[in-house]
Amino acid sequence: MGRTIFINLLSNTIKFSPNANKVIVELSSEKDHTIISVIDFGLGIPESEVEKIFMPFTRGQNVDSIQGTGLGLSIVKEALAAMGGKIIVNSTLGIGTTFVVKIPKKTIRLTIKTFNIEEIFILLSVSVLSSIFYIELSSYLRIILVC
Repeated sequence: MGRTIFINLLSNTIKFSPNANKVIVELSSEKDHTIISVIDFGLGIPESEVEKIFMPFTRGQNVDSIQGTGLGLSIVKEALAAMGGKIIVNSTLGIGTTFVVKIPKKTIRLTIKTFNIEEIFILLSVSVLSSIFYIELSSYLRIILVC
């Protein structure tokens, strides 16, 4: 889900900044959240439309000439809701838009008594955005994975 969120936001940022020569992606962390900010210097979103852009098949009135279905941001919002996250929009018409995504960090505790190399490989190849995997192999051996 994290990949879907990031790709949708980044592609929108590029698509709706046709005359800009840069976009900015910032990653940061708070105690309980991972934060991704995606900033463009494009068209901006009219204030009256900011809440509507998360509804399926809804597009801003100022983007008629730019291809799209109006589904990307609704997918982002649903994915974030499933993860317990939220999205904040700050936009100025003609200046640009900032989307700030806050995704809660989760702690998953696994206790493994016996394991083989395949089980370890499966555990190590799990990729969940902003999660900590704590694997207690014995009272002396613990592994902490931060993704």
